[in-house]
Amino acid sequence: MVLSLSIVPEGVETKEQLDYLNKNDITFQQGYYFYKPVKFTELIKILLSKPKVKVIVE
Repeated sequence: MVLSLSIVPEGVETKEQLDYLNKNDITFQQGYYFYKPVKFTELIKILLSKPKVKVIVE
C-alpha cells in the first residue's frame, strides 16, 4: 500500500534542519530560516517582487 502524502515541516530555523529535511527528500518546508512572519499585505508585495514564484493555495 502506497500513501501519497505531502509533508510540510513547520519551524525550520537552522541550516542543519534544512539539510536534514533535504537529505530525506522533504521538499516543502517553512519557518524562520526562510522568512520571518509578515502580514498578508506584506507577503503579497514580497511574492510579487520575486521572479518566477509559483504559489499553491489549497
